[in-house]
Amino acid sequence: MSKILVILLCFAIALVSCLPPRPDFPIDDLCDKYREKCASRGKNIFCKQRTEECRLYASKGLDIAWSFCMFSNTDDLVACNKRIQIDYEIITNTVRDDKFKYDFAY
Repeated sequence: MSKILVILLCFAIALVSCLPPRPDFPIDDLCDKYREKCASRGKNIFCKQRTEECRLYASKGLDIAWSFCMFSNTDDLVACNKRIQIDYEIITNTVRDDKFKYDFAY
């Protein structure tokens, strides 16, 4: 019984490690621009915290979108690359308009 569980666990780990990583996006640049915009508005007290929230919001949002797309589209890289580009644009617009709220569970 324990051999079967070990084999299944190894298979699951191998399967997850074989999934392609999501494309990289300039999240740091986006959030640094947000920080500059925040500082120019005179709200320096919360800018550092909001910049960190921006990074978490963008990176976790893209991770979730990529994982969901790969799962729901049976690992179709072309479809998921198109979808993640759209999601990045949505996240960029949300950050630019300062309408994001980081509330993902840690």
